[in-house]
Amino acid sequence: LPFDVFAASGGDVFETSLDGTTLYNVYDLADQSPKREPTGIAFAGGNVFYVTNDDTHMLYRYTFTSGVGFTRVDEISTASSGAGYNDAEGVTVDGAGNFYVIAQTKKTILVYTYGSGSFTFVKAMDIGALNPSKAVPKSPEGIAWDPVSGNLLVVSARDLTNALFESLVVHDRVRDHAGRAVLDLIYDEQGRETLASEALPCRPEDDQFEARTK
Repeated sequence: LPFDVFAASGGDVFETSLDGTTLYNVYDLADQSPKREPTGIAFAGGNVFYVTNDDTHMLYRYTFTSGVGFTRVDEISTASSGAGYNDAEGVTVDGAGNFYVIAQTKKTILVYTYGSGSFTFVKAMDIGALNPSKAVPKSPEGIAWDPVSGNLLVVSARDLTNALFESLVVHDRVRDHAGRAVLDLIYDEQGRETLASEALPCRPEDDQFEARTK
């Protein structure tokens, strides 16, 4: 394909040049209304794309024509694949045509196939239980299939990210301003202190940094 297609806000799908210098088209996935929060998109060969939606808890199969738009062919509820699988995030397709959806809240990869005009749920893979002694994904969202190794790559927020958010809330750094959340990182009106007075338990490059800042 001579262009890049990705999901984003302000429209549902944007079609751009690969170098990012030209926006060709913006498409609406009106069939997902009123809960239009597409979170992942994957090319499956030919003119077929899969799109996940966090709000509707659905996986959609579309055909795509540049300059025209997306036509929904089929759909399946990720929530129907098991209890709690209602947070559909990233999606990817492997070389055999199997596709994989991240169910974020359950830290699970849902595996599907498509044939004879219908979806088939294959299995759920609990990536949170693969090796808890090493690392457990905090909040998996993005996923990609690596054709070289044949493995799946999953991206997730680190524990430090969650610790930072909790710290901002605890120290009252998140303020409401005209209906919008604003981070106040400069000055603490209550304690009359700046961030410079908040010491870390160790240096960021220390091996124990993440464990000690959870």
